[in-house]
Amino acid sequence: MSDTLENPVINLKLLIDEEKYKVVFAESCKDFVDILFSFSTWPMGSIVPLMLKHYESQSTTIGCFNNIYASVLSIGMQHFRTKACKKMLLFPGSLSQKKYNKLKLNNIYNFETTKCFMCPMFGRSEQCSKEYSNFNTSRCSCGNFMDEVIQCQGEGSVGNGDGGGVFVRSDHTSFIITDDLKVEVKSVGLILNVLKDLGYTDCDKLVQISVDINLEEVVILWECLFTSDTPLTDAFLKRESSYDIMKRIHKTLSPKGGEDREESKAGQTIMLNAYVGKEEGNILFAECGEDFVDLLFTFLALPLESKQLLDDLVTTDKPPTYYRYVTFSVDHFREYCLSENSRKPLVYDWDKLVPLVSIDPKSEGNTSDESVTPTGGFMKRGTKFMVTDDLFITPSSSISTSGFLKQEQIRLDDVEVREIIIRKEEAIR
Repeated sequence: MSDTLENPVINLKLLIDEEKYKVVFAESCKDFVDILFSFSTWPMGSIVPLMLKHYESQSTTIGCFNNIYASVLSIGMQHFRTKACKKMLLFPGSLSQKKYNKLKLNNIYNFETTKCFMCPMFGRSEQCSKEYSNFNTSRCSCGNFMDEVIQCQGEGSVGNGDGGGVFVRSDHTSFIITDDLKVEVKSVGLILNVLKDLGYTDCDKLVQISVDINLEEVVILWECLFTSDTPLTDAFLKRESSYDIMKRIHKTLSPKGGEDREESKAGQTIMLNAYVGKEEGNILFAECGEDFVDLLFTFLALPLESKQLLDDLVTTDKPPTYYRYVTFSVDHFREYCLSENSRKPLVYDWDKLVPLVSIDPKSEGNTSDESVTPTGGFMKRGTKFMVTDDLFITPSSSISTSGFLKQEQIRLDDVEVREIIIRKEEAIR
């Protein structure tokens, strides 16, 4: 496979155990490691449509994320707090998306360019000049839609120097990647330790092969991250995807008062009614409020790197702080631009950098003052939902409940209700 500008490829050297037919480790340049590290910055909601597009003729799954994504598609707009709520779940952005164009295989990334919008009155009203939004459906505190596009300028180069890496340092030219995707800078000592740790006393059964990686292999590797303990072997030797090797893992939730553990704080638990089959003891479906659905939908918007637990469950990088300044001025007409650089030199002596606040597009009041309108979830308050065991979500109704029982051929006398408390640590699992 030739490496061209139109069809770029990345060369990967694989050390293979011929007898076990598995990858011992791979050796690569920074281009492939940059691709691997970029995976952790992807929101899950962007992965599902990529997989569906790539495997048009097959039913590919990533755990239950397909069902969660399909639920967002099917739920009517009237159940979401704002129009932006549904859009940001179906087309979640990434704060690292400016870096993706510097990757060698950048044709796998299909993120919309992030835009900044301000109120049309921002040049004439001081209050309207303090906020921006990434969605043109947000409302300014004055009541107008924030649909005035304003140009944004980032911090410039997003790599680590000319010709350098995107997510890794440019002075590291070669890396060793184990079959379970542990990445370290190549050295003779490292190679010997990896082989010894895997139980090899000699290299008689080991051979080296070279493979070229393009879009198709990257997508298969993506799937194997979620379904395999040996993703390099499955992606590049066996060429299996989740369509072939998907493993389902069911976790049971703890019933109320069932375990002796530290009591969670009042705001850190979610209660729902689980309808359980008496005979098999499995959860058939649950009825819940918007808080549990908000939690499930949040997983679509979060990148894999979001692991740090806070009081609000998880934390992600915050949107950048932009500063408004004048790029052109004549008579009473001025053109404005936004910059992340708080020390940017200004063209006009009378101009000044004005910091702007990113408003929460999920907020019904669309105000940056959280004491007035607290940051909320995606769904309207007071709505009840039905969640099946495989996490397909629909607004709750008598029709949906009876229809589900009929479809699954469940006897009414085989169903009992249990109250479930979901704690923060259980939600993370």
